[in-house]
Amino acid sequence: MNKRNYSVDIYKLFFAFVIAFGHFGTSIFHSGIVVNCFFIVSGYFLINSFNSNKYSSSFEYTKNKLSKIYPYYLFAFFSLLLVHLLTNLKNNLPITELIENALPEIFLIQSIGIYDVGLNNPLWQFSSLLFASYILYGLLSYNKNLTKMVICPMAAVVLCSYFFNAFKTADVEMWEIISFGWSATLLRAFAGLSIGIALYDLINQAVSWLQNKSFIFNTLITAISVFLFFWLKDTKSLIVFIIMFICALSNKGLLSILFKHKIFSYCEKLSLSIYLNHILVMRLINTRFIMSLKFNKNIIFLLVLIFVSIIFERIVSLFLEKYRKKKTSTTNI
Repeated sequence: MNKRNYSVDIYKLFFAFVIAFGHFGTSIFHSGIVVNCFFIVSGYFLINSFNSNKYSSSFEYTKNKLSKIYPYYLFAFFSLLLVHLLTNLKNNLPITELIENALPEIFLIQSIGIYDVGLNNPLWQFSSLLFASYILYGLLSYNKNLTKMVICPMAAVVLCSYFFNAFKTADVEMWEIISFGWSATLLRAFAGLSIGIALYDLINQAVSWLQNKSFIFNTLITAISVFLFFWLKDTKSLIVFIIMFICALSNKGLLSILFKHKIFSYCEKLSLSIYLNHILVMRLINTRFIMSLKFNKNIIFLLVLIFVSIIFERIVSLFLEKYRKKKTSTTNI
């Protein structure tokens, strides 16, 4: 894979918008499908990080992930907590339940089998992904081939079959603990990550094969897979997404060339900000004044979501930059 293109980051941005609009009540696409796609991509990059020998243990891997994302996560959490707190005080509502729901979220233990509630409900994806990644990275450290060739394929087949047969869907329809202390959300993260890990070698082989094909062939495959992904809108689209993902990694074709510019590198940060803050934005625009405006509510939501997400990302990034500079200067004294 030569010079990086940002096609995968474009996918992440699309995922964030789909999830946000899904929770807003506007189904522009099946949000459950894109969550599964996100877990698959995360599984691929998890084993990719393991193969790089960059981290010595699951703890080091998880600590690195937390150091990059947790500050943004924490700022989003306190922003939403403040809005909830002001609402409760305004309406003379008790804050005990609010605190009870907030505490698990601070420590990232919501929706993993200990607590099944949270203040910012969509963040179950983050906590479940973190815990599932920690365990799977540990299994890879213990025995890479056994985990990649046996445990992950078995987990993917068993868990996906369970969700489909129990709920007639690939999505989570049941949020509480289901058995042996495991929550449905955590098992769903295991299923998606396991698929990404199990398919890692196959994906890389397909990428190498596609890189040897012509620009026109790559562009055609990408276009067909994107069309089918939007057209199918069911679990079959997961297979099509894997083809789209391969096309993105191949770094060849029209989309790969278009998305090579560094301006698209911001999409990853923006997607994180949208994902973390879309519930906050929903609360902000769900007022009598906003709802009384004679504008399309989806357009209002989109504009406010982008604006708040950009401002939020800039504020947190500047804060972190100042903190790191101060820490560096203190260390050098």
